[in-house]
Amino acid sequence: MGGDVAWGSSGSYDVFLSWGPDPYCFEFVDGVYRGLVEAGIRTFLEDKSKSVQSGDSISEECLRMVDETKIYIIFLNAYYTSWCLPELVAIVESKWKSGGGKTILPVFFQIEPHDFELESSLYSVRLLERIGPEKLKLWADALKEVVSLHGWKVGSYSFDQVTGEIVEKVILELKEKGIDKQVEDMMDLLDLEVSDVRIVGIWGKDGVGKTTLANVIYEKISSQFDSCSFLADIGATAKQRGGVRLLQSKLMFDILNRGYEVDQVVKGVDFFKGILRKMKVLIVLDDVEVRSHLHEIVGEKLDWFGYGSRIIVTTSIKSVLPEFISRGLAHVYCINLMNNDEALELFRKHALRELPLIPDFDEIARGIINSVNGIPLLIKVIGSYLSRKVVEEWAALEELILQPGLDITKLFMLSYEELSKEQREIFLDIACLPADVNGRIASFMWHNRPSDGVDALHVMSLVKIGKNNELGMHRLLREFGQQIIRIEDDLDQGTRGRLCNLELASNTEKMEGTDHFNFDARHFKSMPNIRFLILDRAKVAGDFANVFPNLKWLQWRGCTRDFEATNFHVEKLVILDLSWSKVTEDWGGWRKIKMPQLKVLNLTGCADLLMSPDLSSFPDLEILILERCSRLMKLDPSVRHLKCLTTLNLRFCDELNMLPIELGHMKALKELHIDGTSVQKIPMSMGYMKKLEIFSASNCFQLSHLPDSVCGLTALSKLSLENAKISRIPASVEKLVKLQILSLKDCRWIGKFPDSICTLGNSLEELDITGTVISELPNSITRLRRLKVLKMDSCFIRELPREIGHLFNLEELHASHCRSLKGAIPSAIKGLYHLRILRLGHSSISGFSSEIRSLSCLQTLDLLQCNKIRQLPELISSLTCLRLRSLILSDCDSLSGLPDISNLKMLNVLVVQRCRMIHAIEGLMELTSLEELRVSECKAERTRQVREALKFVMRNVQ
Repeated sequence: MGGDVAWGSSGSYDVFLSWGPDPYCFEFVDGVYRGLVEAGIRTFLEDKSKSVQSGDSISEECLRMVDETKIYIIFLNAYYTSWCLPELVAIVESKWKSGGGKTILPVFFQIEPHDFELESSLYSVRLLERIGPEKLKLWADALKEVVSLHGWKVGSYSFDQVTGEIVEKVILELKEKGIDKQVEDMMDLLDLEVSDVRIVGIWGKDGVGKTTLANVIYEKISSQFDSCSFLADIGATAKQRGGVRLLQSKLMFDILNRGYEVDQVVKGVDFFKGILRKMKVLIVLDDVEVRSHLHEIVGEKLDWFGYGSRIIVTTSIKSVLPEFISRGLAHVYCINLMNNDEALELFRKHALRELPLIPDFDEIARGIINSVNGIPLLIKVIGSYLSRKVVEEWAALEELILQPGLDITKLFMLSYEELSKEQREIFLDIACLPADVNGRIASFMWHNRPSDGVDALHVMSLVKIGKNNELGMHRLLREFGQQIIRIEDDLDQGTRGRLCNLELASNTEKMEGTDHFNFDARHFKSMPNIRFLILDRAKVAGDFANVFPNLKWLQWRGCTRDFEATNFHVEKLVILDLSWSKVTEDWGGWRKIKMPQLKVLNLTGCADLLMSPDLSSFPDLEILILERCSRLMKLDPSVRHLKCLTTLNLRFCDELNMLPIELGHMKALKELHIDGTSVQKIPMSMGYMKKLEIFSASNCFQLSHLPDSVCGLTALSKLSLENAKISRIPASVEKLVKLQILSLKDCRWIGKFPDSICTLGNSLEELDITGTVISELPNSITRLRRLKVLKMDSCFIRELPREIGHLFNLEELHASHCRSLKGAIPSAIKGLYHLRILRLGHSSISGFSSEIRSLSCLQTLDLLQCNKIRQLPELISSLTCLRLRSLILSDCDSLSGLPDISNLKMLNVLVVQRCRMIHAIEGLMELTSLEELRVSECKAERTRQVREALKFVMRNVQ
């Protein structure tokens, strides 16, 4: 049974694997275990060959691991017999006790969920003959809890795919659990319900997680703003020639949903401000190093932006924000280094992936942690390095680290020297590539199995992989990589493989009156091995025969209209980026540049394109990006020849009002994005794209009809029609058997809930009908058994379905600003066992059934401005944020009191204001997790209990 597997041993674990003793299933379990371990996740896997249980008990070690672990993956198979069920009961009980703080992920291995009902044939004989009714009920409840959860079905041929999905899900879960406290602190500083414009800075040393925190916050709150922009790696980008202009252009690109030439941005700051003042925006500026860059991107007085706008700035430079702080325009959140226990846990997680705890581990680890000043990045890199070493080799590293005046470069070099030749190439490439480059695009640079190399770098903590497969690298590691490139180039310029800064090329001539440079072929003759080249805002001339025999990625942003080079043959080129250029469909380069292997063509923001160029010379093209080509009116018929095209991006091509019938010939297409275009109808031929998985048509304000042929897209998993003019969904939508996400947000012409949607019960997980005029949800909506997220904010819904409790998997219910939603929330809500978020703010609900206590996973209850509520029932202990601020803003004189809240042991924030009828708040002193308490303008504020609680909270925070 997997003889080389490192079985669980004593220590702290992130994930617990529970499985039935099936050798074939174990092959899959073993693969998941290895995937988790390689991702740096401490995983407990019990050797069941040595632990045959009695049938009604669980080993002490196993029970202890269940109690200490955060995430459980349960592999249900035909052999998950009675001796596994005590373990299952312990897992479910541990989750209940955590108040939603733990997660269960079920995997159904070659079996159906309904096979795990105790009355089925699998269990009737095995269990009923040997256990009593009480234990049977306990086991049945545990099975019902787990089987109702959304998980994975594993057949004979999907091991690799499902393993990857499980590992990705676990990484996301752990990230969310680990950063909760920082997120709460940031939310306090952002204070989104205040209408001022403010900067919130995230300050801390390099490597402490500033960017990670900014990313999480951005994902969490971006939906609450009119427009958003995340500008990554400001410091590095601004240092490039024309870098600040590019950042300004990117900001306008994101915020205004259309492209502007870079020169326009510089000349049009007043125009820029005039538009932004009407918008509530969220902007993240990551890794700002110079204060002047902040001024150039968001202004000096923050008077460019509309009320409620927020700007998040991450920086390790203290001098960046004081000017804004002194004028009351900014708040700063300082990320402190981890305490000793947190640092030790992080080091253990990366260093002991497949190793048992070693003698004196804690002592050795603490010495290493202290030597690197507790910086998380260095802890992860060193831990990952040591995880591949035998214990005896640790001493040499310890001796190096404990030397005074530690050189970080030496630590990075240890990991770099462990890489294979291919992995080193990938590492150095990523160090030069644009920040957060898409991993799929970058992979075309590398031969054989590029994902293996990227995954190896990720495991070694040298590269970050985002949730959308973007590749990131910490600034310190990026600088280290670029330093290696410079050293190698100095030794032998003929071997140079990357040229990121054109000013390094000798004898360059700047064009008078511009920041463009003239280059002749002779400038590159000495670099035959160049693979990655940035030619931004450059003009080239001369004979380029045999100059770039190995070039694979050419970034030529700001390319001029003229093309004077000859023999510009780049036979190995796979990625061409001409973003924000002056090129037209008749540009000379289309004929003169020979690039038969081209895979990716990026024409973002090419405002002079009226039609896409003739693409028939690029038969292997897989990704075509025409986003923000604001004057593009049609696609060239040659698109029918793109038999390999998998992604077509036409977002925000304002003038594009029709799609060609040739679209149906793109049989390989998987993603089609037409958001923000003027497209009026979808061609019938679209139904032939049987591999299409994502169709996004948000903000197509003229789109009035969805043909029935769309329902032929049997592979479709995401359909987004936000703000479309459509009035109906085809009745045959039931054929979209793989559809998981459907957004009809702000489709104001849809007046009745489409019954056809209710036929998607076996696939649909997210449904958004926000901003429609739908006034009634049919009871048939309860057929959507897999639904996890239901958003219906700002609808005319009058009541929730009486049978809403049948949506067993629902985790989020958003019904804010539903002014017509009246009366009490139905008692059937008790069936929503997995509900985490319930938002009812700005509605006219009058109260809750006491059944709300059944929602054991509920964490957030939003009652913003629910001024009809007269009383609240006794609440449950899982709530982490009780949003009584809603009652504050409404002057809820009708609310006569609060229930005893002493059982809300996880409550972090409690605000009670202007609720004049509330005389007391019972149970305050028992709220051991409380970090923020605000009580004012109500009779309760003068009570001794509140005064004592305020003192208690102050001590807690300190």
